[in-house]
Amino acid sequence: MDNPTDKIIAMNSENACGVNELYSILLSVFHKNNENLWAGRLHLPFDKDSLRRLLKKAYATSLLAEEGRYPRFRIILGSNRDELFPFTSVVRFQSPVVINEANDLRKLAPSVSESSCALWVAEGGDGSDRRLKCLGIIDADRSFKTTFIGTPDSRVGGNGVIGDTEFAIVKIEGPGSLRARFALQKEEYVLRGGQIRPTRLFAYLEVVLQLVKTVLAALAPRSSAMDFLHSWARVLDVANSKRHGAAFLLLPEQAISPKEIREKYGFSGGFEVSLNLGKAFTEFAVACECYNQAKANVNHAGFEAVSHTQQMELLSNQWLARRQDLYLMQEALAALSGVDGCVVLDRSLKAHLFGAKIQTIRDRKKLPLVDYDQPGTIIEEEMKSLGTRNNSACLFCQEHPGAFAFVLSQDSDLRLYCSDEKVAYAFLNLDTYT
Repeated sequence: MDNPTDKIIAMNSENACGVNELYSILLSVFHKNNENLWAGRLHLPFDKDSLRRLLKKAYATSLLAEEGRYPRFRIILGSNRDELFPFTSVVRFQSPVVINEANDLRKLAPSVSESSCALWVAEGGDGSDRRLKCLGIIDADRSFKTTFIGTPDSRVGGNGVIGDTEFAIVKIEGPGSLRARFALQKEEYVLRGGQIRPTRLFAYLEVVLQLVKTVLAALAPRSSAMDFLHSWARVLDVANSKRHGAAFLLLPEQAISPKEIREKYGFSGGFEVSLNLGKAFTEFAVACECYNQAKANVNHAGFEAVSHTQQMELLSNQWLARRQDLYLMQEALAALSGVDGCVVLDRSLKAHLFGAKIQTIRDRKKLPLVDYDQPGTIIEEEMKSLGTRNNSACLFCQEHPGAFAFVLSQDSDLRLYCSDEKVAYAFLNLDTYT
């Protein structure tokens, strides 16, 4: 079975998957992608067995509670050479910490409790030293924070490698729960409950691109689908980092009032709010365009034109202000999702309710629910194993064609439910990163 998905299905059949199976899947996908996509150019800066040993130690660490709390943190396994490691150290240990056992990782875990930080782990300093050592603490999201004034964040940064040297990302997400992938892999693999399941980026889904078209039509900004997806992914990422679960419902209407929402869709409870993410997104897009137009004028007139350079300084400040406004709106929207219930937005990304309870309509026709990847599959039985938040969001989309629901669990799982006029779809294994 060369297909990694077939391997997963076979290994999951007895709920007996563990670290060795996760290691096997990761290496299988790495070699397949390296051969098919990269012509064999990529190489690992560590022995393959070092990855297996790290996964075993990470899994054991996930089971070690500290004052009743289980660890949640990220590890980057890569090169021990700065010039081949695409992250900047926040803290560099003067003497690398040797990772002999799970307790060594447990002791370091509190130092990277901030969701953007990670432990930098590599093999020893020379080729003969295969011991795993923690070299320091890195900002693992630094590549996504690169700023080029006038350029949307979606067009800079990302998970890149240096000199065809790969690195592995391992996340500990609570007792017995690991999430891992290589940097250039689209799929991430989750080990939990004796099963391994692949997840994929929500931004690549065809139905999400359909959603993007309607959002951009409602906003009429000068932005690309990539710009919107990056902005929405940040909302999901911030909400996910709080680990309280979240639900965002996007209604089909481009504009609608809270009163109309309650009357038409039957939401109960919650709080009315006016938070306009779409407006912040559009104003940032306009700031990008104004800056770039002014920059073109300066290049044409020459930098000796004082009026142009003064205008550039003003527009630079305006761009930074609009970018900060967008960040604040994204973080505020994510914070609203922490209140029990759901956040309700229209298609122009204006939030109208938060903490609202979905009320299903007993006599209303419900669309059949299918797995989008397997059109002939009915998955109501699988939905029964999920909680109230997922089932309520799914039923809402079955009752209301054109609705979209993004649901995050406390275990960092992202699920998407949506519908058209004929059928409702469920995507149960997604990731937020873009």
